[in-house]
Amino acid sequence: MKRYAIIFVAGAVFPIVYSLVGRKYPIPDGSEMVAIAENLVREGTFGNPFIPAMTGVTAAVPPLYPFYLAGALKFFGPGYGRLILVLATAVIYGIHACLLVRLARLFYGDETPGFYAAALSILLPAIRFMSAWDAVYTASALMLFCLFSTWALADVNRTPWKAALPGVFAGVLMLLNPLSVLVFAPWI
Repeated sequence: MKRYAIIFVAGAVFPIVYSLVGRKYPIPDGSEMVAIAENLVREGTFGNPFIPAMTGVTAAVPPLYPFYLAGALKFFGPGYGRLILVLATAVIYGIHACLLVRLARLFYGDETPGFYAAALSILLPAIRFMSAWDAVYTASALMLFCLFSTWALADVNRTPWKAALPGVFAGVLMLLNPLSVLVFAPWI
């Protein structure tokens, strides 16, 4: 348990340090997802908020992440909302690093590859290579889906709701990132 705590703290702290040093902020101004979230707060629509041509509904962005951003910005205000979102994303990075260890145990029966993967994800966080921090939410959700569905589908005495939950989880993942179907469809 102590190893998981160390992995979690390191996974949560390093992205913040890297974002401050590399000036790659998790909730950047001008980002399409952030602009759509701000438009949701301001106008209440998923419309394309970019000026000069404000258009109708945009289909280019999956709805769950901008909706999550908009909820935080509306509830906490723009200043504290961004701070809360940065801290929440750091927590997700910590969870992501811990899930790599659990997933290694599921795939290999050994946590060692997961510890190496967690160390790599901590030392070389995706924020250095990704344009937005929403990717870590999708990656963590996909790992949770794999762990959760294995538990739910391996139970011999499963009830109908327990068998249906991986499908519900997969549906929510589609709202987070439609490309997640490339992972959960073959998995099931």
